[in-house]
Amino acid sequence: MTNKENKISSEKRLTPVFTEDYLELQFKEIEIRKEELELRRKRDQNNLEFARESLKFQAEDLKNVRQGETKFEQYIMIILSLAIVLFFSLVIFAMFLNKDEFLTDLIRAAGYILGGGITGYGIGWQNGKQKKSNFKQT
Repeated sequence: MTNKENKISSEKRLTPVFTEDYLELQFKEIEIRKEELELRRKRDQNNLEFARESLKFQAEDLKNVRQGETKFEQYIMIILSLAIVLFFSLVIFAMFLNKDEFLTDLIRAAGYILGGGITGYGIGWQNGKQKKSNFKQT
């Protein structure tokens, strides 16, 4: 080995102070990464707790919605039943009084209302079905 090569190799050698500083820096970096991982774990734990609470409240809301829909359906059935009873009472009353013209007008009006009601119900049912399918997709 020549003198020049020996001089270059000695310059390339690491000093003990440099290696100690480098190792200390690496240990600090490892500590920082540990803290970072701990913060990520805490963030994930908080997200999990938030999701659980959110699902709990969402289930409660859906339960209330179902109960509200059931009450609404009950009111609709009661009103519909009263309307049918009233209609048949009018038909029977008109038959006993021999009011044929009133009876034909009443039946014609009932036919128009029934036809429009069935059509409206069908359209509403179809729209409700589409809204539910759109809700499930999102």
